[in-house]
Amino acid sequence: MHEFALRPITPADLPHLVALDDDPEVMRYLNGGRPADRLHIERVVLPAFLAASRAGPHLGVWVVEGALRGGDAHEFLGWVSLRRMDPAQPATATLGFRFKRASWGRGVATAAARPVLTRAFDAGEVERVVATTYQDNVASQHVLEKLGFALVGRFRPTLDEVSSGATYAGGDEVWDGDELAYELTTAPTPPAPT
Repeated sequence: MHEFALRPITPADLPHLVALDDDPEVMRYLNGGRPADRLHIERVVLPAFLAASRAGPHLGVWVVEGALRGGDAHEFLGWVSLRRMDPAQPATATLGFRFKRASWGRGVATAAARPVLTRAFDAGEVERVVATTYQDNVASQHVLEKLGFALVGRFRPTLDEVSSGATYAGGDEVWDGDELAYELTTAPTPPAPT
């Protein structure tokens, strides 16, 4: 199994978030690969993440740390979030995740998101979790499918909808493509033994 640890995000994670969002491949399906806006991350993204972590015992943003290729066991690999986005739907949360390229294709995103989702469902904190991803982001679609999410729709977001997300980093156009909407209504099943 994957060796990693989850911990709540802290203000000290700002440099990690900036470096992550500065990778054009990481941001390819989020903002077209534009460089990170440190000020936006410091003033909008990080405060939103810290506030989300105070929303409930099983909600928030967790940093995923681990060792890749025999490296430091506390290396920042990325983050997983489970956040309420609509106060009118308190039993619904949104799953998000973003990881360094070095961790891609290793099952880290799936393995890190599974316990976050399981704890929230088991504690009754959520009854439904939603997630979206761009139509060309096949890797993220696979993560969601491995976690048990079902594809429930497609939509073309407006610029206002895109820019209202806490992790959106500017731009004045909407991509020519659909977002895929996914839903999960039970805790993910444990991985099959290997």
